[in-house]
Amino acid sequence: MQSENKKLNKPKTKFEISAGGVVYRKIESHDLKNKFEILVIKDSYGKWALPKGHPEIKEKMTHAALREISEETGLVKLEIIEKIGKAKYFFRLKGQPIFKIVEYFLVKADPQDALKIQKHEIRDAKWLPIIEAEKLIKYKDLKPIVSKAILLLKKSEILSTKY
Repeated sequence: MQSENKKLNKPKTKFEISAGGVVYRKIESHDLKNKFEILVIKDSYGKWALPKGHPEIKEKMTHAALREISEETGLVKLEIIEKIGKAKYFFRLKGQPIFKIVEYFLVKADPQDALKIQKHEIRDAKWLPIIEAEKLIKYKDLKPIVSKAILLLKKSEILSTKY
């Protein structure tokens, strides 16, 4: 009987969706490994991650990703290149279990566009060489997203230099 009461008192898992991006910019370099930088943000938990946020009602995920990246970082010259994939994870917020799916896109930023961090949204943001960014991000659900983005960037650079 007591175990039945515990089941009844458990809060229902809430479902959330978000959209975000692996934001990159191309820099001048002769070394293929250092031709790109990735934008990382320090989230409200003090961990390095990728920019993301909730879509507004009836907003397309691509628009939500661009809007959220812009709101958090101040970047305005952004372009969706392609969809990378989804990260799925569980977490708790004030005792409430939450299952979240975040759809990530590869997003190109203009190298001249300056960061203007919105401190109420995130703690910090910075551009890093792709390998450093990959090492700095510790969330295991983001590792495959960042790895796929890096493969896409390397592939695009190899293709563009062949012709």
